[in-house]
Amino acid sequence: MSPIKFIYFCFSICCLLCSLAASLCPCQDSSLCNVVEKTRSNEIFIFSVKQSKQSWLKYDWNKVTSIVTFGYMDTRLMCLAHEHNVKVIRLVKYPVKQLLNITHSNQWIKDQIKEVQKYHYDGVNFDIEDPLELTREDLRNALTQLVNRTSVMLKSINKNYQVTFDVSWNPHCVDDRCYDVTALSTVTDFLFVMSYDQRSQIEGPCIAGPNSDYTLAKSGIQEYLKMLIPSQKLVLGVPWYGYHYQCVALSQNGICKIKMVPFRGMNCSDAAGTQLKFSDIVEKYLKKSLTGRQWDAASKTPYFTYQENHNSSYQVWYDDAESLGLKYKLVQDLNLHGVGMWNVDCVDYDNSTMSTKLRNLMWNALPSYN
Repeated sequence: MSPIKFIYFCFSICCLLCSLAASLCPCQDSSLCNVVEKTRSNEIFIFSVKQSKQSWLKYDWNKVTSIVTFGYMDTRLMCLAHEHNVKVIRLVKYPVKQLLNITHSNQWIKDQIKEVQKYHYDGVNFDIEDPLELTREDLRNALTQLVNRTSVMLKSINKNYQVTFDVSWNPHCVDDRCYDVTALSTVTDFLFVMSYDQRSQIEGPCIAGPNSDYTLAKSGIQEYLKMLIPSQKLVLGVPWYGYHYQCVALSQNGICKIKMVPFRGMNCSDAAGTQLKFSDIVEKYLKKSLTGRQWDAASKTPYFTYQENHNSSYQVWYDDAESLGLKYKLVQDLNLHGVGMWNVDCVDYDNSTMSTKLRNLMWNALPSYN
């Protein structure tokens, strides 16, 4: 046995012992604590930020395949998701400055596996968005190795564990995140392409615009495909939220000039705006607009403008069932592995008539994969 295989073998034994010592299954049916096997060929990969059983019960579990918990873990959600053969994924981050510290990374991997087993997760989703220079090949390689080692060790315990990585809407150093996406695609189950926040670095005029431009989303995916990353290794991430901007000036043809807020080398960015969830956009802000919902044909995106106090103008750009439906069709046209959204709690899950209508619109727009 080679030294590397021996290390993995010893690590697997340790993890197995940790698993046996883990807390008893909290589900009424103990089989629900088993790692979920892959049951569908395409993904509906969702992110949850709200620790609310009342919300979870109203998710469309017939569509979801994986749910990533952001900032919390609740075994009630695990039991419910596993009952529907849905994977529950742990979101993980790692500081880029520690990538060359092998002692730190070894301990980190060990800690993540311990947490995965403790709470009966089905894998991890890497959400690392720190800048990484293109010239730092050592750090790029170290990041890939970190993900690979995590994946190998998890899958040595159970082959059904899922490992994914979040990447920007375009593979070419967006926000100075110059990761080796081709290599990352080979050491993960798939990449989650975040086709939103496309105006984090605005090169042109400093104006309000679409958060998830259809044309940019399509061209970004095509760039990944040009790098010979298989289409089935890509999941298109879309926003269930939009941006609210205050206009420094509003032209007669509706162009909203925004204040300049720099971000990673650019003088203008969407940091000049505020993120709003879909339900709030429709229920609280759209009704303030005299023009109502408008449609930007170039980006295939809805938006509207409104005024307050007679002298302050605001513009909101967002996605709804129509604009998202076009992106979901793009997934089909390009034969991608599926879709996902940030985040599922951008619609309300109370029992009001409007909340029910809006969340049904958004959930029903999602593809149904057999």
